[in-house]
Amino acid sequence: MQPNLGQGGCMAIEDALTLAEELTLAQAGAEGRPHKVDMDAVLQKYQDSRMMRAAAIHGMAGMAAMMASTYKAYLGEGLGPLSWIQRWKLPHPGRVTGQVALLATMPAVLAWVLGGNIGALVGAERPGACRITDGLKFFSEKEFELFMRDNDALLRATHARWMLLAERVPAEGSGADATSCSEAKGIYLTADNEAVISGAAAADSADAAAGSLLLVDDAAVSSARHARAWRDGPAGDHFLQHLAGAGEGTWVNGRRLGDGETVRLLPGDLVEFGRSPSNEVFKHDSLFCSALSGTTYSIIPAAGAAIQLLSEETLAAAAAVAREDVPARR
Repeated sequence: MQPNLGQGGCMAIEDALTLAEELTLAQAGAEGRPHKVDMDAVLQKYQDSRMMRAAAIHGMAGMAAMMASTYKAYLGEGLGPLSWIQRWKLPHPGRVTGQVALLATMPAVLAWVLGGNIGALVGAERPGACRITDGLKFFSEKEFELFMRDNDALLRATHARWMLLAERVPAEGSGADATSCSEAKGIYLTADNEAVISGAAAADSADAAAGSLLLVDDAAVSSARHARAWRDGPAGDHFLQHLAGAGEGTWVNGRRLGDGETVRLLPGDLVEFGRSPSNEVFKHDSLFCSALSGTTYSIIPAAGAAIQLLSEETLAAAAAVAREDVPARR
């Protein structure tokens, strides 16, 4: 499928949903016994239900590509010896006709492309999140112009949960990163409870009990209160302060902060404590994971891990049912 409608991934998601629903219905009809499912019939139903919509959007994407590659703004374009007509800036007839056709049909066409599969969802009476008639979900349309010119306003409106995150290098060849199954530790920056950055050997038990402690695993950080980080209100900015008297330094993007200096943290900022380069580099990130801790590294569960476990459990259950069925068939 050509990329001009941005629907390749969307079609894949719809395909997966449809196939999963057909398999679920087939297994229910087979009384939960996977070996009794007629896979040929399931795949045929899947193909029949998806053929028309997938083919239509495939064709529309190709048409959009053709329109983009053959578009001519003015009469005379592509006419060789008659190309001098372009100097009069006469709108090309195809352009005028196309604009009329698009203005008349595009809202309905886009609504079908973006949300036309809503009827296939369980509980389809609910509103579709991607229909063309839907408004913006997180802010008013009147704020759009503000967000286009003010990155800070847009950042505050996202309501993301920002943190300082450190990640260990994954095993070579594993392809892991901080959103899958590598080791990581971090602490969230909130308006309710400031994060205290401490050396691992000098941590204060009270800070640890409050759950607001970020331990730096580096002998260069020997202070119990080396720095602090916080969010300025529920929808505010994030700040980091190197505490006066801590001795060892704090670096943000390679620049050392002065004693008591406070800086605003921006997405992607890299922070080091004690020395630079440091054993641990903390990134100002918006990753969310309940498994993270500020005092020790832990594995961030991969999204695929739960799916793999479910698949293994399903296969094991199916094998058990099949074993129980053997005496009955005999």
